Amino acid sequence: MAKIFVSYTSKDKDWAFWLAQELENLGHKPHIHEWEIGPGGNIVQWMEQRLDEADHVLCVVSETYLKKDYSSWERQSGQWEAAGNRSNFVLPVFIEDCKAPRLLAPLKRCDLHGLTEEAARSCLEDFLKSGARPPGPVRFPGGAKPADSSADRGPAVSFPGVRKPSNLPLASLGELFKGREEKLKELRVALESAKGAGVLVRALHGLGGVGKTRLAIEYAWAHEAEYSALLFVRAENAAALSAGLAALAGASVLDLKEKEAREDEAKFEAVLRWLEANPIWLLILDNVDDPDAVKAVTSLVPRLKGGHVVVTARAANFPPNIRKLELDVIDEDAAAAFLLERAADDRDKAKDDEAQARALARELGGLALGLEQAGA
Repeated sequence: MAKIFVSYTSKDKDWAFWLAQELENLGHKPHIHEWEIGPGGNIVQWMEQRLDEADHVLCVVSETYLKKDYSSWERQSGQWEAAGNRSNFVLPVFIEDCKAPRLLAPLKRCDLHGLTEEAARSCLEDFLKSGARPPGPVRFPGGAKPADSSADRGPAVSFPGVRKPSNLPLASLGELFKGREEKLKELRVALESAKGAGVLVRALHGLGGVGKTRLAIEYAWAHEAEYSALLFVRAENAAALSAGLAALAGASVLDLKEKEAREDEAKFEAVLRWLEANPIWLLILDNVDDPDAVKAVTSLVPRLKGGHVVVTARAANFPPNIRKLELDVIDEDAAAAFLLERAADDRDKAKDDEAQARALARELGGLALGLEQAGA
């Protein structure tokens, strides 16, 4: 087991965390300051101690890393003199296609940019191995590769090198998302039973402006790591649904080869094939409010395979295979808390703020859309 100090910029934190996770899986001990230093901790003291103890320093190299002053100890300080006397001390891992500086250029490096997660994992493992001739006969390179045996490693850090397709129209509200904790749990329980090639559909049903779309989007962001894609399609009628699904083939979402097809039907069918081949995805069908839209969604569902579908709807006449989750208005406490936090930076504070927020929440009837507009 090697003690490995991981040097990185805040911009590349996702890469650093993923690399540290993989180092642990390979039996090494990575040191990440954000994992080890508590509030008030002395970062400089921690860094000096870990560097003195380290067997290696793994540099997460990007254009930003090469320009940041605080990462320049590897290139400019006396550490390089020590590195010259310590075999394989510096381990450059390039996560972007950038030119190596003079002091890194002669070192054996690991290039992960542009690779899939599995390829990056294999490349990192090979990079960390000591140079040696393999024992026994060398396997014929034209043969089939052995099957990968993937053990359960527990909660994983998402691989930062390949971004999953997503076209969600809104960012998460984060802590501003109030009063819906139980509904988020209810939706999660309703969807988590769908595995493998099946598809499970749940409809969020409620008044216009009650926050159905927002709940679906917050659910998507909360469980982003569990899905192969986060997809959003407006479905107020059959034409909008078909066009929206076909548009997912575009370069900004799934980037399928059929994206240049003249007919939407070809794109539509290509999207369905992608969904079947890439479980488990999340698809939000938004604004299903009339019988025509319900009919279109009902016809689509049997053709979907391998994911979860959340329908937001004022319509109620869904068939039995599309179960409904009723969504009511936000209670007064949560509504008032939202208004106070949403406007915290844009108003002068007053003693009666809470009373005014509660009065406004009652006036708006707890409707999420009204609360957001009032807060803005």
